Amino acid sequence: MTKQQNLHHAKNRQRQSSNLERIDLLIRNAKALWFAMLATLVFASITLFGINDIDFFGLDRNTRLPLIGVSVPVTYFFAAGAALTCAIYVYFQLYLIRLWHELGRAAPRHGASSLSRAVHPWLVSDTIIQLRNRLRKDNSAQKQPLNWIGNLSTLLLAWAFGPIVSAYFWWRSMPAHYEWLTLGLAVLFVLALYAMLTSGWSAWAEMAAKPYRKSKWGINVLAWILVLVLP
Repeated sequence: MTKQQNLHHAKNRQRQSSNLERIDLLIRNAKALWFAMLATLVFASITLFGINDIDFFGLDRNTRLPLIGVSVPVTYFFAAGAALTCAIYVYFQLYLIRLWHELGRAAPRHGASSLSRAVHPWLVSDTIIQLRNRLRKDNSAQKQPLNWIGNLSTLLLAWAFGPIVSAYFWWRSMPAHYEWLTLGLAVLFVLALYAMLTSGWSAWAEMAAKPYRKSKWGINVLAWILVLVLP
């Protein structure tokens, strides 16, 4: 092997190492944000379950927030709670899109380890690398027992949970007959749904190494769900 070839291999190893470091940083930050998002969504869901229709109409009717024990007006909770949960969810999806880009351009093997073994372990990134392996057949991941359970959990907790809670905010606001509140919550639900589908399509496109085409995101997201869930 010539000196030039050795230099070329050394640069490739350095580039791969730098890419892995960036992926690990993104995964660690995304994981922390994921736990914060899940805590917020669970907190909002528990509070919504405790609200009755009559709580919208009493002059002194407040909702008591669990854990912290603070009472706030019901309409304030709906407006602020829905906006906060949607903002955290959309920010999380934007962060995931950056992670998909790095995972899509990473080498499938790093020494004797596959990409799934080389990066920081996380349920969500493992699911996406498995998707890449199914689409590219590049040995970037190994098949593990009960993979479909982990994949389904990722679909529910990383993608579907946010829009479900946003939809529940919207639906539970309807008995109040506050048109602007219900309309605003509907907008937040659509925004969360759009973020979910865009992030899912981006994951499919990056793992399949295909160019971004907005016109086909719906079909690709549906195919992606089927590929991950089917054993």
